[in-house]
Amino acid sequence: MVELAEEGDRLLVSWATHDRKIVEEHVTGPDLVERLTARYRNALNTARPWLREIHPEIELPKGWGGAHKLALYARIQDIAIPAKYGPGIAASGIKAMRKALAEHGSYANVPPEARAAWKALLGHNRLDCRVCGEVVRVAAGCPGRYASSGCPRRSQSSVSPRNAKVSSRSS
Repeated sequence: MVELAEEGDRLLVSWATHDRKIVEEHVTGPDLVERLTARYRNALNTARPWLREIHPEIELPKGWGGAHKLALYARIQDIAIPAKYGPGIAASGIKAMRKALAEHGSYANVPPEARAAWKALLGHNRLDCRVCGEVVRVAAGCPGRYASSGCPRRSQSSVSPRNAKVSSRSS
């Protein structure tokens, strides 16, 4: 990942720092951690100020894992998340695959139900990456809907919060 980012002169972005911390725990060699850190950006460092500036009336509910969930930002930006990739998909896919591998030894021997759960997890993660990129692009003032090019800053006034599970701040 780091090599690809370096070769393409790109950044590595994730929602919060959890992913970076996991990589740092499992990477051998301080050089690779240093290279990762140089390319890494926390998407929340762009999304939070955007939310405060553009939608000061929105107060995100606090819950497990914090208030600033990617799915809530997606709702605010009117980005649809298919139900099949909703909450719990990632955890259930990991759990199913771990259990199946423990019982059957290799992916080749894993039953179809566990493979289906794993494929749903991969779809969920792919969508998370795309949605994270979309939320950050909008928050940074870039063209939306999975644009891949650079972007000039644009007005944020056209972005309106969707009828989401957020509460308004009292002024």
